[in-house]
Amino acid sequence: MPSMAKRGPTSSGVCRPMLSFVLTLCVIQGAVNASTVGEVFNDGRDAWSLHDQKLMNRQLRKQIDNEDQSFRVGRDLGIVTVAADGGIGAQAAMPNSALSRFHGFFLLDTYWALQVLQGLDVNLNLNILNPSASDGYRFSSQTNAGVGLHLHREVATIAGAPLTLDFVGIDLDVVTLGQGLLIERVPLEGHAASLDYRGVELRELFAGRSFWFDDDVQTLSLSALDGAIEMLAVIWLTDDLLPGMASSFQVESDPEVTVPRVAAYYLGASAELELDEHLRVAVEYSGRVRPPVLKNAVMARVDLLYRDLLPTWRRVALHVGYQFRFYQRGFGPRDTLVTPTGLPNLPTREDAYVTNSIEYFAVSKYFDQWSHTVMAEADVSVFANLELFGEAEYWLRALDDPKPGSKRVAYVDRFGRAPGQNDEFYYKIGLRWLPWGDLPHRMSVFAGNKFVASLYDATIPDSRRFDHDPLIGVEAEVFL
Repeated sequence: MPSMAKRGPTSSGVCRPMLSFVLTLCVIQGAVNASTVGEVFNDGRDAWSLHDQKLMNRQLRKQIDNEDQSFRVGRDLGIVTVAADGGIGAQAAMPNSALSRFHGFFLLDTYWALQVLQGLDVNLNLNILNPSASDGYRFSSQTNAGVGLHLHREVATIAGAPLTLDFVGIDLDVVTLGQGLLIERVPLEGHAASLDYRGVELRELFAGRSFWFDDDVQTLSLSALDGAIEMLAVIWLTDDLLPGMASSFQVESDPEVTVPRVAAYYLGASAELELDEHLRVAVEYSGRVRPPVLKNAVMARVDLLYRDLLPTWRRVALHVGYQFRFYQRGFGPRDTLVTPTGLPNLPTREDAYVTNSIEYFAVSKYFDQWSHTVMAEADVSVFANLELFGEAEYWLRALDDPKPGSKRVAYVDRFGRAPGQNDEFYYKIGLRWLPWGDLPHRMSVFAGNKFVASLYDATIPDSRRFDHDPLIGVEAEVFL
């Protein structure tokens, strides 16, 4: 996908020599153990991964009351619950590489919850950050806030079992629809409401902005067995932009411009089967209803996860996964070529795989798209309080124009000329020191090639999700 962003300073510029680290405050890797993932209403995090899991901006007390969160200092404050993650770090470019926008930054990720009444919480997620120390003292400091009102009540008792109502808005935090075929781990705003009875849930969700400046997503789902199987209907609304009218500025800056709304309709189903505590298989199908044709998409994922693989030896945690995706030409939500963008572009988004639906929708109008992805993460205790950690993602992707006759040609960022085939390898490997042993506070040094991409301000939409130049990072993180 094309990008208008300017590159950061290279190793031949302010980062010379390479090992002269630019000291900065680092990314927050919210230390929520995956055991809490799935216990929060409308939880869009990925429980089947060793990636760090940020806190969700609702049911904060439920999250930090978990045994693995006993280090949190804001657990016993009455009707108020508080948590915060912060840290410091450093970054340096390797030869012929460029630093990311967040090459010198601080980020304080705070969560505040006020229990107004039993089952009624007001939640605030306040991020305070400066993306680059190179900009000067506090010159580009930013504040990013999300407010969520969450209602959780038993509204009736039927045959001895409660009928439970949940409602949350406006901050939905991280959202995943189904298994992630349409939307996966995307921070959204809107509202979500559900009725749950004996593990059968009817849920409605509306999001005001997902991948483009002009889109709205309306969903209705019915799930059973605590979400193991689900049917999903989606209406994805966008503006019917004319050729060359592909930005919010062109539409919103001219009051004379009126753009009709168009809708893409989807029907699908998903299932997740946990074969045991270490192995699961997940599948999802969705069809875009475009009479008289149906455009199809499907994904499948297999995960093998051990959080304590060799309990009689040193601590070894291992995750290995495989992901398949297929999107038929014309499946995407819009019928014009408008590159999706993401926001806010905060470093916490690095704890997600590069393989994501947003990477397929830019050129969906022209191509069938296939992909195979192998993912792996590992944490190995080397010595007392010292861990070796690593993560890798190999993505093989093919784009094909099924239309007979002459083929359309497009150039896709980090793919090249389409139709065609391309593969990419993303990695992070390093050492982590935990000075206090059983507490999560840590320092780490690592090399990697997946760093969140951002323009000057983290809330400016950016067509790039990540920068992929190899860099060296040093971080120290604290969780309160």
